[in-house]
Amino acid sequence: MTEPRWLDEREQLAWRSLMKMQDGLSEFIERQLRNRCGLSGADYQVLAHLSEAPEGRLRSFELGRLLRWEKSRLSQHLGRMQNRGLVSRERCHADQRGR
Repeated sequence: MTEPRWLDEREQLAWRSLMKMQDGLSEFIERQLRNRCGLSGADYQVLAHLSEAPEGRLRSFELGRLLRWEKSRLSQHLGRMQNRGLVSRERCHADQRGR
């Protein structure tokens, strides 16, 4: 097994600059969403997936799979969004086990 090749000084500078730019862009987008729409980035992700779904509806497990979120995180987040009137949760008539 060979030793890993570490970044040289120029590559390290480029890498750190990229990380700084990504962090800054993420913070900017999050701030714009909050200030202009009152949404978090997570809210936006949920709403984006729902807007692309047939009839704007998805089963929780499908939404969780698309977001790659744990069941508890999704449930808590959807509860908060429901309290704010951003989503509604309904029973699935085809399957009485869940939403």
